[in-house]
Amino acid sequence: MKRGFRIPNLGGATALIVHRPHGVVAAIARQLTAIGVNAVDCWPDLPSDALAADFLFFDAYLGHDAQFAS
Repeated sequence: MKRGFRIPNLGGATALIVHRPHGVVAAIARQLTAIGVNAVDCWPDLPSDALAADFLFFDAYLGHDAQFAS
């Protein structure tokens, strides 16, 4: 018996993508949407509800200290 590949559904989880506009951001957002994650791209300012996100994707080289509260 062969098992098929199953894509998990993360049931409406939210992921922030903190990156300047780029084709890679669109690709990440497409893949996240395919598994049920609501992808929100934001640059350079974070949305007010950023702390409620379930996942965070960010560009470590282009980010700056003011983007993330300490």
